[in-house]
Amino acid sequence: MQLTIKELGPIRNSDLKLGDLSVIFGRSNTGKSYILKALYSWLCFLDEANSFELATLMTGDLEIPSLVEGGQFSRPIDFRRGVEMLLERYSRRFTSLNHTKLTIEGKDVNGLLDLIERQSEMLRLEKRIYPSYGPICPGASYTIEIGFVNGSIDVSVTKSGTVMDSEFCMSALANKIRASIISYLRSVVIPRMMKPIGDSVKVPSVRLLNHGRFLALFHKVSLIDPYFRSAFYWIERGKEMIRNGADDEEVRKVFNLNMKLESGELLLDGLTVTLSSSSLLEMAALRLSLSDGRGGLVLIEEPEIQLDVMSQVKMALILYSLARKFRIVITTHSEIIILTLAMLSYYLPCLGDEALTEFKNVFGNTVEFVKPVNVSFYHVMEGTLMERSAGDILNNTEIFSEVNKKLLDLGLNLYEKWEARCQQRS
Repeated sequence: MQLTIKELGPIRNSDLKLGDLSVIFGRSNTGKSYILKALYSWLCFLDEANSFELATLMTGDLEIPSLVEGGQFSRPIDFRRGVEMLLERYSRRFTSLNHTKLTIEGKDVNGLLDLIERQSEMLRLEKRIYPSYGPICPGASYTIEIGFVNGSIDVSVTKSGTVMDSEFCMSALANKIRASIISYLRSVVIPRMMKPIGDSVKVPSVRLLNHGRFLALFHKVSLIDPYFRSAFYWIERGKEMIRNGADDEEVRKVFNLNMKLESGELLLDGLTVTLSSSSLLEMAALRLSLSDGRGGLVLIEEPEIQLDVMSQVKMALILYSLARKFRIVITTHSEIIILTLAMLSYYLPCLGDEALTEFKNVFGNTVEFVKPVNVSFYHVMEGTLMERSAGDILNNTEIFSEVNKKLLDLGLNLYEKWEARCQQRS
């Protein structure tokens, strides 16, 4: 998968080819986050977190007629319009579609929209019967059946009870029908429609894990805000998978966190979320976001946030290991993560277990690896993405140690002045 950037914030005329693990680094305000959000804005309709919004957009102009017992109506749904509206909404928030072009194995975004339209026409689904809703009005209940055939939604409603329908009852029923249609689109139609699209671009799912993701552990964010919707959805999904004992074993083993749910409350090392450390919360948020383990594109903004330096080494090892299951793109300021991944990328293919043994000797328990993964490094500098090899990074550490060198030089200069002027007085 390749991202071609013509003009995006401060970045000009650059290409980004995604490997198993792609590392984007550079100073603040150079455009790193722009890249993540631009990539997400093109593929956000493959994020299950947006299925509700997509379903809502598709039904935005759907009129619910007055229904009597046995009443029916059929309504075509324009999937192209829904997806275009979703892309437009995200692009306005994140970036400009006019200045970015995503190349996915020869297909541009218009090609994806055509595929969505063809797939929606091909859908043949059985009707789903929803339980009787009632009493919407005293003495009356309604059974709603919904189906999707040839791009149309078919709804039939059956009323039981003897109470006459009032305007209030019919208004309440219309709201129930709309909610049922959205639920049906979200849980049945959209996943079946999106699966072949994800397969065609080799991205079964997309998730954006941006700043503040740990707040979802406190339920401080909601599905309404597009900046947090993705992380919130995948974290809640992870909790549900842990509750049902269905979380991915490999992801669980890689993170090695003592995590469980008791009476609906998440416990980390036996402590509630409120009492847990910041580093542990960050690890837990990422672990829950990936608990399904089914792969896909994962965009992580600064995975080192809230992590102490030792945990940053562990995070680099975790990311490297997870890249065998997920396609991962990160932005980072952490020299520790960059250098650790460069060492793994450079030495592991040849040295294998011997390299891991050296890591264990220095850092204690580390993550186990089965095989090397492809790590690509991109340095954002002066409006350009510059690809760097692992060897470049290891042999040109001045790229990363500029601040340390300045501090050491400053310290030496201050020491010389202090020794000349202040030592006698002290």
